[in-house]
Amino acid sequence: MARLVLILAFTSAGFNFVALKLGSIFYTKTPLFINVALCVPAAALGAASWLMVRNFARAWQVVLCVIVAWVGLLYAFEIEKNRGIVAASYLAMALPIGALIVEHRCWWLCAKVFVFSNAAAMSLALWFEYQTYGVNMATSTFRFGYLVGDNGTYLSNPNVVGGQLAFAALLAFMLHLREGSAGADRRNDPAAPKRFSLGWTVFLSLGCFLTASRGAFLAWFAGIGLVWFWGTRSQESGKLKDLVAISVVLLAVLLFVTVSVGFTPWGSLQKRFEAMPASVLNPTNRFMVWKSAIEAWRSDPQYFLIGTGTGVAPDVLGEFNDYVLPDGITVAAADSHNAFVEWGLSFGLIGMILGTCLMVTMWRRAYQLDRSHGNVGRRAVLLCFCMTSMYYVTFYQLLFVVAGAMILAMLSEPPEAEVQTPQPVSLGPACRLRGSLR
Repeated sequence: MARLVLILAFTSAGFNFVALKLGSIFYTKTPLFINVALCVPAAALGAASWLMVRNFARAWQVVLCVIVAWVGLLYAFEIEKNRGIVAASYLAMALPIGALIVEHRCWWLCAKVFVFSNAAAMSLALWFEYQTYGVNMATSTFRFGYLVGDNGTYLSNPNVVGGQLAFAALLAFMLHLREGSAGADRRNDPAAPKRFSLGWTVFLSLGCFLTASRGAFLAWFAGIGLVWFWGTRSQESGKLKDLVAISVVLLAVLLFVTVSVGFTPWGSLQKRFEAMPASVLNPTNRFMVWKSAIEAWRSDPQYFLIGTGTGVAPDVLGEFNDYVLPDGITVAAADSHNAFVEWGLSFGLIGMILGTCLMVTMWRRAYQLDRSHGNVGRRAVLLCFCMTSMYYVTFYQLLFVVAGAMILAMLSEPPEAEVQTPQPVSLGPACRLRGSLR
């Protein structure tokens, strides 16, 4: 039952960015609610695991951050429109799901399900985009991830899509390298998992590039780059040769396609990076938004100490910058484009202190466990998700539930039985490893 509800939750999260498009096709008014509802069984079943099983989700830094988010609802004014309840719920749901992963040691199962579901959702999204744009998808001006609805509105955000695909691509790469770890005779091990193709990493990476999201690319590069350069040192030589050979073949195919039809998947992304110096000085750029958020935080003693409350920060930031809707009266919410900035403005100095304690503890735990097991997988996952959180507010997205659960699970200490007889390389109780994470 536990594995079934986890598969359901991670599949639902993988299809999250096409939920609104599917809802418009099947005339479903609450597609996002359905996605969240599919994650509830895992959270409910994991509640007992959180209480009974030793796991990082019970650390005081984690618990206090969740409590702060729920307390923030008490002094948030009504204009938040349920945004705060969504954020607090997502923060809370990650804890029991992470504990459930730990208890049943199925970290890799969840990773594999998330990879497959994202690949399926990306294929579906590409088909929707083809129906809208046709052959124009091959131009360098095309940006994947908007998913236009029947009335011309955008049903998804390329930054959110790109961040989720970057995270999934990292998990796919780790799954591929896991099966080629040194010190394990996989030919004589009947319980060894089957080879996980590098093609999943390539496909999901392609989707990340097509979104032309600079933040998503940096998150992808940070996570995969860390694993590539520091996580392959004890791989079997034959596996490394295969990796290099496959990379060369893929590069040759990409160059052939580029020369033949002139299509470069990174064309739109390259243009956005080239425009970065000018866009940084734009008054609507994120750096200016972050500066305004800091000024708004300092403008009121309550904001400075305890923040605006859960989910209210966008409305306060819009009011501070005099953003209004076309009616000239209603305050328009302003997206801070940064989960850390959003957290600071929402919960003030108290929230910043608790958040900093949590981040430092998580990084130290990841470093210690990676060092003891001889890999960099935990740091790569944590770095990728933190980079993703630098350019959009992740705790308003369903990705936070599954990614947060995986991070909490991988940082959990192994039980005493596993400490006495450790495997060659382990990711703690959250995984069933017979090889290396590298």
